[in-house]
Amino acid sequence: MRAELTELIEKYTNASNKNNKAEFVSCFAEDAEVTDENKTIKGRDAIGKWFESAKEMYSHKMRLIEVNETANGCLMTAEVSGNFEGSPVDLNYNITVQAGLITGLRID
Repeated sequence: MRAELTELIEKYTNASNKNNKAEFVSCFAEDAEVTDENKTIKGRDAIGKWFESAKEMYSHKMRLIEVNETANGCLMTAEVSGNFEGSPVDLNYNITVQAGLITGLRID
């Protein structure tokens, strides 16, 4: 996997696990889109609010299981644990990257 993609995934994961909103949001392009729980969030400001809300609601942490590079980014699988029914669960993160930033994220 390309070094810049590896660094971005590490930054995303570490920021999430440390509850570091500023660092987390800096992984995303200004016009990025996130789809989670059948809702689409658009733009860095909205992604920051989504991050805060999810952290407050679920207090979740992630542990990377696998990362596979794709033509436009990567497909990441992580074990996510927190305050929610069925914890922990394995989730798939379909990440699109452009110019070193996440432009799209779909969590399934």
